[in-house]
Amino acid sequence: MINATAFSHAGAGQPFVLILGMHRSGTSCLAGALERCGLHLGDVRRTGTHNKKGYFESRELVALHDEILAANDAAWDRPPASAYIAPAQQLKLARFATILAAHRPCGIKDPRILLILDDWLNIARQPVLCIGTYRHPLAVAASLHRRNDMPVERGLALWEDYNRRLVEQHRSVPFPIVTYDLKQPSRYREAIKDVAGDLGLRSSAWKLWRFVSRNLDHQQPAADAAMPESCARVYRYLCQHSLNPPESEFAKC
Repeated sequence: MINATAFSHAGAGQPFVLILGMHRSGTSCLAGALERCGLHLGDVRRTGTHNKKGYFESRELVALHDEILAANDAAWDRPPASAYIAPAQQLKLARFATILAAHRPCGIKDPRILLILDDWLNIARQPVLCIGTYRHPLAVAASLHRRNDMPVERGLALWEDYNRRLVEQHRSVPFPIVTYDLKQPSRYREAIKDVAGDLGLRSSAWKLWRFVSRNLDHQQPAADAAMPESCARVYRYLCQHSLNPPESEFAKC
């Protein structure tokens, strides 16, 4: 179970949840699973070419995040070192958060959140809680290559950028992290049940069983592939702090 001291900053009341993770790292699966436990996500995409069971992210919010990144000469695949958010854009984010927060506990999912996380932590009304998800760097790079024709080396560099931000936030204020590894879906479901319980949500074993299955994880890393040591260090940290660390010989940390 989650150490309650990790949430001591949140105060009382129903949480506003920020689902954090790199693209192709299980953010959709985590969001969909938590929605089935009672987390309100609002009007989100529930199907798509690359996520048959849903993306669980707001088109409006993704467009706004892209607008903010573009104004900083950046994009989801060209992360900025830091981002300036104009007052009008801050107002749009705050308005989105206010409307969503009318139905608590609520949450948002979009990997781009990690690129403007400090701003979201200030905008989302307290209590705001983070939940992280990660996936093996080579599996993410392979998925990005398949989906976006992105070179593996670039995919690994992007994985490291996003996940360094995830690690930095976790070191600052610890929060639960889950591994997106569905070779043993029962372990993933148990981790989600722990997270849901500590959020005050009611986990449904039947709904989680129907939603979380092995066929959600289509891409596995090649057993003979290698990754930079800088990626490996970040990956080891995430494994060490995960509720369901990977068990396979290749993925051991």
